[in-house]
Amino acid sequence: MNINEIVDFAQKFDVYGKLLTTKQQKILTSYIDYNGSISEIAESNQISRQAVLDLIKRTKAKLDLFEAKLKILEKQNAFKKELTFTCENLDLTKKQKEKIFEVIEKAGV
Repeated sequence: MNINEIVDFAQKFDVYGKLLTTKQQKILTSYIDYNGSISEIAESNQISRQAVLDLIKRTKAKLDLFEAKLKILEKQNAFKKELTFTCENLDLTKKQKEKIFEVIEKAGV
């Protein structure tokens, strides 16, 4: 996976991760959040490297399906883009704009 695919995967995991099984969540957390290698993840979960690779592949497909059906991430990104554009075009001070962007980030948008 290239960096853009990894970022996309991580964003989908952030949005839809709670819909996955505990095992899927644990392995993806190790892979995405802690940048664990396939070998490290396999060893710590006492499964084969192939099992880790298969789980990641199947889970990525599941996250892609969730996004294709629900489009939460797409809507969230469109909303953030529109909000950013609107904020940048308001007659506000730099400090006010920074505060708005800070609130947007805290809201997880």
